[in-house]
Amino acid sequence: MLVRTKRVVKFFRNAVKDPLPRRRTLEFVAADIESNAIVFRYTAKGCAFAVRMTVPDHLMEELSALRGQSCLEQALLAIGLTFAARFFKLSNFSTVRVGFGSLDPESVYFFEDFFVGGLGEFRFLQGLDPRRKVSVVSAPKAAFNMAEFPLHEHALMLNGGGKDTIVAAEMLRRAGQPLTWLTVEPNETRRRVIRCAGGGDSAIEVDFRIEGDFEQNQAYDWGHTPYAAIVMAIGALFALLTRSRYVISGNELSADSGNVVYRGHLVNHQYSKSSVHELGFWKFVRRRIHPSMEVLSVLRPFHDVQLAMLFSSLDRYFGTFVSCNSGIAAGRWCKQCPKCAFTALAIGAFTGVSGLRRIFGEDVLGSPRIRRRIGELVEGRIKPWECVGSRDECLLALALLLEKEPTLDFDENPTRADWVRMTANANLDLLRHQLLVQTSDRHLLPEQLRVPLDETLMGWGWRDLRLSPSTLR
Repeated sequence: MLVRTKRVVKFFRNAVKDPLPRRRTLEFVAADIESNAIVFRYTAKGCAFAVRMTVPDHLMEELSALRGQSCLEQALLAIGLTFAARFFKLSNFSTVRVGFGSLDPESVYFFEDFFVGGLGEFRFLQGLDPRRKVSVVSAPKAAFNMAEFPLHEHALMLNGGGKDTIVAAEMLRRAGQPLTWLTVEPNETRRRVIRCAGGGDSAIEVDFRIEGDFEQNQAYDWGHTPYAAIVMAIGALFALLTRSRYVISGNELSADSGNVVYRGHLVNHQYSKSSVHELGFWKFVRRRIHPSMEVLSVLRPFHDVQLAMLFSSLDRYFGTFVSCNSGIAAGRWCKQCPKCAFTALAIGAFTGVSGLRRIFGEDVLGSPRIRRRIGELVEGRIKPWECVGSRDECLLALALLLEKEPTLDFDENPTRADWVRMTANANLDLLRHQLLVQTSDRHLLPEQLRVPLDETLMGWGWRDLRLSPSTLR
């Protein structure tokens, strides 16, 4: 009843700020190449806006060499349309019009699905209907020529600065896969991860900012937008510029676990990290950008708690990474949010309290707030709006933590007894098998990557983990 009341209040607030019937159009006008940047231009609500994305000087020549080629146009379209999701804070647009280039029908369907899925959390929390379709209208069909130049067996590693990025990069490194780091919106944490991994000499940094009176025109003050999709699309462009075959992310199977079902529609904070979005974008890239390019996650077969298990042996990174969205730019953990709580829970299940002290700089489990967050992860009605594991993963991790630390207890609630109660009825043997041993075959790993990665897991010491051939290719 409370949730319904809040949505009614938001409905009337939205009717004032963004009046019905909300049939406005956001137009993606152009992508202009300037001296050291690409400027994506938009019009909406009678105003002009832009996103300026920097390009490193040493790649500007490669960018200029691709002018006029369909692969570059399509890569720019992908970036521009993923950026477009951010402009829905201006209005709950019904249409996104592409003012340059053209999309084939399959690409139109893909981006329409992207706007619905990627904006699901934003719309739901703003009291809007997350199911509402966004029509993508493309310019008339233009001549299209598939890229024919070869790509090198090289990888761009997308750098988020967290544990998943580290596990993905370590898997590639141990499998002998050459890689270049690509960091979108660089900060000290992300640079620190690269230095710790030993790859700082071959790193690309890209930044972007919105230009125009954006904040003054917002109808909605806050809202999650599908950031991972932006990074993935930027990765495809820079793979073209560097002639790299692989664009690698660190998105796990757990990203498919949504937060809430609204009238039959799954709302997922991690939609742009999900296998659904990854598969759709992979098809778009191979159909419209380059037939040999592989844009995928090497962690797709794994649950988040499995990645925590793998990460637990990489202790040289313990004081390096930050997986907290609130604190990553400043290089610190906020030690209050669900993401901090999940990271402590999942990694602590394998390292114990001593490992967490090295990561967080203190006994983070001693915080009643963090312990309450852990309780919400295990028993909460709605999964927190963060990149965290499923309820079963949190339940298993809590049980493993209790086993790892048999004397761990607290003077304030929640206490150990509360955690014991939460795990009392769990079938731990089944959860261990499903979440720590089994891997998914619904991934996009080509055999050229899967086989050496599978051997790497065995050499890493995780002989129970095996990667099966893909069922999606």
